[in-house]
Amino acid sequence: MTTLREQLTVLVPTFNRPDRLLRVLRYYSASQCPVSMRVLDSSATPIDARAIEPFVAHGTDVSVTPHAPTTPALVKVLKGLETVSTPYVVIWADDDFLIPDAFEEGVRLLSENPQISLVHGQSGLFRLDDGRLQWVAPYPQRAILEETASARLRNHFRRYSVTFYSIHRTEALRKNFEQICRLGLDWHTWGELALSALGVIQGKACLMDRLYMVREAHAAMGSAEIRNARGLDPFDVLTDATFAREHGSYEMFRDCLVPELVRQDQMNTASAREVIKQAFWPYLVEQMEKKWC
Repeated sequence: MTTLREQLTVLVPTFNRPDRLLRVLRYYSASQCPVSMRVLDSSATPIDARAIEPFVAHGTDVSVTPHAPTTPALVKVLKGLETVSTPYVVIWADDDFLIPDAFEEGVRLLSENPQISLVHGQSGLFRLDDGRLQWVAPYPQRAILEETASARLRNHFRRYSVTFYSIHRTEALRKNFEQICRLGLDWHTWGELALSALGVIQGKACLMDRLYMVREAHAAMGSAEIRNARGLDPFDVLTDATFAREHGSYEMFRDCLVPELVRQDQMNTASAREVIKQAFWPYLVEQMEKKWC
């Protein structure tokens, strides 16, 4: 009988947050998570190997791979994906708590339903202040179950939610990362959007009726917050040539989706481009309203 450890690997990218990484490792060990955890550490001062010895000694399957501090986030994850031999993989942020008990159901859904490309579940958000819990709120995760890739893409951008921390098929996710990294798309702008779009083009997003993840809210937790902190205006994202050279462009984003949409829905390139434009428009309008309204 195949064990969950033979089916699923956890990747934890981390950068200059040793306190949160150690918190995740303590939680991972205490929850007796039955899968391998691979930490991808590009911190200026990587975590000392002695710091994880207690977890290894306790029987936890955890290892750390150091990366140069200048390694782009997406490249670091791609390098981690290239070492994964299990058919399924989940990316676990160093400041979040995934629920290991949900992994088995997620893997089962993927293995039994080839039309599903990613699985997640009910999720929450919490905020700490000086170690004290300030508030708890839902963190939206959605099912996207339309039969065609075009319909799923429209649904996805009509009410956008991040799919990055879902359970994925390893081979598909690796290929998607390879494409995004080859284009040089920035994680906090076009890279995140392209990865999430490719996931729902390639298959359905399944929502488990159980707790899957709890995220900590803070200033650097999400792409929208980081874009705002950098002063990245949604209009400039589309029109500024300097921004495009540094982060990628809508045209690059669109054209990395086109071949997959053509393949999935058996349409021509012109039709695929029109579908992507129609799907992306509600997301763009929402971002501009947040900026100016």
